[in-house]
Amino acid sequence: MPERHTAILASIAFGLLLVGGCTSTRPISPTNYAAYAEGLKGSPALRQDEIQKCASNLRVNPQKRETLRKLMNLAPGRDPLPLACRRVTDAIASGRLTYRDMEQVRTGQATPKTIRILQAR
Repeated sequence: MPERHTAILASIAFGLLLVGGCTSTRPISPTNYAAYAEGLKGSPALRQDEIQKCASNLRVNPQKRETLRKLMNLAPGRDPLPLACRRVTDAIASGRLTYRDMEQVRTGQATPKTIRILQAR
């Protein structure tokens, strides 16, 4: 994948990890991340709220949105943001997206695991 596309994917993944519309780029502590993940794991209603906040608060330009749609293998014209938010939120809740993964993406590193999560693999 070209370096430019990797940078786009990293920025998209980073945005998706700011679930709930958080706009801060401050690191979250491992303890707070674990508590957040546990809350998501134990509450389907909280998970749904976070997915809705994520999808409605993300601001992604059309080019990045199209790249994300293609990355996720979605049909042309389908908005990828709600599904991407669901996949990331579910990955946090299940423990599949770890604190370390989140930190790598926060620092601009797209990871194979993050791509697999977005592709539901």
